[in-house]
Amino acid sequence: MKLNCDIVADLLPGYLDNTCSAESRRAVEAHLKECETCRMLLENLKNEAAEELPALNEAEVLQKTSWAIGKRAVGAAAGVTAIVLYWLIYFWQDHLADWGDYRFFSYNFHEIWVGLGLMVVPAVTFLWLAAVLRRCIRQKTWRKNAVLLCALALIVSAQTAWFASQRDQWETHAAGTVEIVDEQHIRLKNKGEVVVELAVPPSVKNLLVEDTVVYNVVYTHQANDRHNDYGTCRLQYITAIDLPPEYFN
Repeated sequence: MKLNCDIVADLLPGYLDNTCSAESRRAVEAHLKECETCRMLLENLKNEAAEELPALNEAEVLQKTSWAIGKRAVGAAAGVTAIVLYWLIYFWQDHLADWGDYRFFSYNFHEIWVGLGLMVVPAVTFLWLAAVLRRCIRQKTWRKNAVLLCALALIVSAQTAWFASQRDQWETHAAGTVEIVDEQHIRLKNKGEVVVELAVPPSVKNLLVEDTVVYNVVYTHQANDRHNDYGTCRLQYITAIDLPPEYFN
């Protein structure tokens, strides 16, 4: 197939990029053997491409690749650390808040930390895991992302287990007089019978009046266990109410 110079000039970019058909490549090469002008045009195109994309030596390529991998690794480690740190602070401040201790975390901090993070952090963790899985499936980079995948899968599993345990927690309201057991525990009595045994902070226990004042109590417990020991029944609120103690005797 004979080509004129105008057609060859149009085909040269594809010839250089190896995107033209085999037949067009053979025709261009046949024309270049006979045409000095088109051979000079081809050389000019090669020089322009070389100026636009300067060649990197092997050391530069290795340095750029290692820097990109390093940034990804640091970013992944920072993200996982932030998620774990959120939950550590959550459980710490939640435990202190249950005992009315706001020395380290204010009440407003407690509300903000729980309200903003309790759903956002698990959602972000799950979406991140899904994105890494998708990338591994598409690019087949399981070995490179194995550590991150395991860490995210472990965190997602732990979060799921925790939410499942919270679903089984019920809240019960009860009224009665209290009996002081020790510095950190009370028994709530209704009509002389023990309703539940609760762990309470000393700051609350010191304000309670034993056997003579009636209290309204809100506590959490497992769904099928309202009378369990101190470990599973957790005091939420306790307030004095105006009912005569004789009602419970």
